[in-house]
Amino acid sequence: MSVADTLTLFFVLAAMAALPSSSVALVVARSALYGVRHGLTVAAGIVTGDLVFMTMAILSMAALASQLGALFALIKYAAALYLIWFGVRLIRAQRAKAPLEKRAPEPGSRRDGLAASFAAGLLLTLGDIKAIFFYASLLPTFVDLGAMSGADVAL
Repeated sequence: MSVADTLTLFFVLAAMAALPSSSVALVVARSALYGVRHGLTVAAGIVTGDLVFMTMAILSMAALASQLGALFALIKYAAALYLIWFGVRLIRAQRAKAPLEKRAPEPGSRRDGLAASFAAGLLLTLGDIKAIFFYASLLPTFVDLGAMSGADVAL
């Protein structure tokens, strides 16, 4: 991959990351409700989802998507259900006019622990249409995935 290709890919990824999305909303919401550690954990889940997509693109995403098409749909619907549940929970907390600290489970509980924050970020990214669109169609226009070396993949 040339320096120009690398810089182009970097700026496209940076622009896409800067666009408001459900990922940004999830990081902000988890940070506001449970603290910075949960926001960072959600971000780690999002990055992991992006790495999964990048790996799939490098290993020929078209072939994998045709084999795992139902799994992608299942992940997308699971992420959508999680977002709906999360939104309803936030609306109910506002209507009850109770402080969010009283409505939120204790830190470290199974439902709202760091693992749940990580899973939320991962599932949201794996079901994100913007990410799927980028890795399935835009990435191959910027990068010749078949000609990537090990150093290119690491970069």
